[in-house]
This record gives sequence, structure tokens and C-alpha cells, in this order.
Amino acid sequence: MPRAEAALATEQAMQRGAELIAQGVLAHGAWFGRPDFLLRNRARVGLAPISMRSRMRSSRVKRKRARCSSCARTASYWHVAGGAQPEFFHIAPGGGNSNLIALRTADYLSYYRLAKRRFEAFVAEGQARVVYPEPVEHCGVCGWWKRCEERRRGDDHLSLVAGITARQRDRLGTANVSNVTSLAA
Repeated sequence: MPRAEAALATEQAMQRGAELIAQGVLAHGAWFGRPDFLLRNRARVGLAPISMRSRMRSSRVKRKRARCSSCARTASYWHVAGGAQPEFFHIAPGGGNSNLIALRTADYLSYYRLAKRRFEAFVAEGQARVVYPEPVEHCGVCGWWKRCEERRRGDDHLSLVAGITARQRDRLGTANVSNVTSLAA
């Protein structure tokens, strides 16, 4: 089902008072979200989209704490849906744990708005901004790691030096040492 139709079907289900919506679609302008579940918040019955609360079921949330990315993504659904925000949203941790983690929406929406502004500015810059695939902690779980590693190898990047830190690479860069070959020289 196309995104616009799915968003309309989700909105109509909320207006009808659905107790549970699985894999709904929320859309606002160019933004959309696909929460795993939307559960009716019984304390606010009759408020259509704002009376639904998001429940994330994610294998990435395995502990008693929720990851920042899960919190921001879940909080973003309220921003995408528009209207008044609920006091809390909930995340369901993975691993068979059925206890919901309640999080105050206002605590996370400000972070989400900041991240959204930065993302929109990045997209608006388009090709004018070239980002080099510097190695970071996330590389260990990223699906693009091989492509980035091949790029760094092709460029003879200083990150290939065993034990070198980003700070050391930056300092070498200011001395016009930009690759392993120039460091060896």
C-alpha cells in the first residue's frame, strides 16, 4: 500500500477509536513514521491521533534502559502526527520482556527537534557538504563498514596506522601529513 494511503488508513483507524494499530503509518509533509504499535491511551479517549501512544518493540532495546535512538524515533512519531503531545510515550524492551518503559515525551522531543533541524540543514546543503567516512565506534555495527574501509584503504588514510587517534590524525593534518605514505616519509 502506498505511504499516503497507509497514513490515511492509520488516521481513520485512530478516529474510529481502534484499541491497537500494528505497523501504522504517520505522515506530515515530507516526514513519516512507522511505529510498530499504536495503543489507545485510555486516559485520553476521544482525542484521535493524540490519544494513541507508541509502543516500540525492538530487539535493540534489550535492557531495562532504552537506547537514545529508540527514544528519539518513538518521540518523533508524535511530532510527525501533529497535535498535542501525550505526557508519556512507551517503549517495549525486546527479549520477551512485556513491561513497558514509560518516558516523558517532553524530555525527548527537544532532542528530537534539534536532531531534526540538523538533519534538515545537512540535507539542504546537498552535495556541497562532503563527509569523509572517518572511523567511529558505530563502524562495528554499521552495514556500510566495508565500503568505508575500502575507501580509507584506497586513500591510504591515517586511520590505518595502528593505535592512532582522531586527535593525532587532526594534528598530523595541520602539518600537511594526510596519509600513511606521507607519514612514513
